[in-house]
Amino acid sequence: MPYLINPYLFVVAGPTWSAGGSLTTGRNNQAAGGTLTASFVATGRITGGSNTTSTEEYDGSSFSSGGAVATAVRGLAGFGTLTAGVKAAGWTGAVASDVSEEYNGTSWSGGGTMGTGIANPTGFGILTAGVSAGGNGTAASEEYNGTSWSAGGSMSSNRQSPAGAGTLSAGLCVAGVTGGTKLSSSEEYNGTSWSSGGSIGAGTNDLGGCGTQTAALIFGGTDAGGETTTAESYDGSTWSSIDSLATARSDNYGSGIASAGLCSAGGVAYLASTEEYA
Repeated sequence: MPYLINPYLFVVAGPTWSAGGSLTTGRNNQAAGGTLTASFVATGRITGGSNTTSTEEYDGSSFSSGGAVATAVRGLAGFGTLTAGVKAAGWTGAVASDVSEEYNGTSWSGGGTMGTGIANPTGFGILTAGVSAGGNGTAASEEYNGTSWSAGGSMSSNRQSPAGAGTLSAGLCVAGVTGGTKLSSSEEYNGTSWSSGGSIGAGTNDLGGCGTQTAALIFGGTDAGGETTTAESYDGSTWSSIDSLATARSDNYGSGIASAGLCSAGGVAYLASTEEYA
């Protein structure tokens, strides 16, 4: 007897990466925040090696010019939303900055001064409850309440150029590099202290991230083989491989959530392209 195929049975495909809009100015080591359809990309390093003051805003289709930052940096933390965003820390040249600024969707204004100048941290959270975690030679974190910075918990490992996701009370810091060793481990934050999370497939630094502590993405970065297209998703316990980026890129930054994420710019070639995960 022949088998019958149910004509009403179909498979729903999962999210994949596709090309997003391109920035006007390619860059790497930038900050970002917001959602897939309402986000900002701010400052960073541009072709020639200088830091830019420019901000660009994304509506899910194309980028437009936003307000200029007062302090141009590279290798910084970014978090928040398009209309309530934060950039903090970073290299101003050879000096690690303790400056933060706040974005209202139109212009940047001075934020609180951090306890320590730091470069190459990651950031997560919102303007009134945000975190800068890790950075060059440190396991420390700082918390921001929208006015001032205060010391947060310290991670078990120093993490330079990690990825971040989540909120102040349920945050995630992933991978990075310490003493020349690329890390695959992650750590979870409860607003007070850090604990061990799941490990990604390979030691990686300069990668992007987005989402929450229990539904996160990481993508790109530099592993033992150089710039990578690798992407993984996290369920709060285990990391799993997902669709790869079309273009290998490091020093990128992510925004959005695990089911609707944005990988912006990055790469040693100062990419202007972005990729959307949806």
